[in-house]
Amino acid sequence: MTARSFRLAPILLLVLALTGCRLYGGYGTEAELQEQLSNVTNDFADNLARTEADLQVLERAASDRADLEPFVEQFRTLIDEHESLLDQHRSIAERLADSGDYRALHRNYGAITTEQRMMRQRYDRTIRQIRATASGEPADAEPLPNESFYYVEPVEYRRMENRRELTMEDALNP
Repeated sequence: MTARSFRLAPILLLVLALTGCRLYGGYGTEAELQEQLSNVTNDFADNLARTEADLQVLERAASDRADLEPFVEQFRTLIDEHESLLDQHRSIAERLADSGDYRALHRNYGAITTEQRMMRQRYDRTIRQIRATASGEPADAEPLPNESFYYVEPVEYRRMENRRELTMEDALNP
């Protein structure tokens, strides 16, 4: 680089900052983000219906086995929290439906998807505990992933890699 280009670089950066150029956003995609927010909320409502069906299966199994009784109440508590979160997510989606604020949409979309993922993890943990109780084996901790520092792996890759979801029927019939 020449001395002249060193003088021009700060000026170019200052011009970009003053003109409002954003290098991180997806401005102009508010409609798509609102649609994604609506889809995520609808999927969460569908998951609630499936989870309520799982509760009925668990209640039938608990009527035959006393050791599953504590899990019925635990699962009901999770469903109540799920319903509460769903109401919150719907109110956020309604509040932001006509908003053109990309940053608010993006921030809330990220928060909603994180809360939903955490809820799914709580369901999965409970179902693994039910499986351990039904099979009479101790509950296994999540196995530690084999990590290597020689390659870069996307954050979500390990979760998507051929992982079969444990269902309530599978947990009750080991």
